[in-house]
Amino acid sequence: MRMNEIKKKILKPIKPENDDCCGGGGCCPCVWDTYFNQLDLWEEQQAKEKEKELLDKATGDVKDAIEKLQ
Repeated sequence: MRMNEIKKKILKPIKPENDDCCGGGGCCPCVWDTYFNQLDLWEEQQAKEKEKELLDKATGDVKDAIEKLQ
């Protein structure tokens, strides 16, 4: 893997406490906006990692089956 292909792992964001938000709607971005944006990115990363795991497993299974046929 080349250096420019390495992506920073996104950690699951910590849900803000109720008192972290002013509740006035004047903050831009609101702590909740930031939280939900990061949560979306984290969930997308999790889905891609799961997809890669399944693909790697399937590829390994195919390689094993080919080796058995030889």
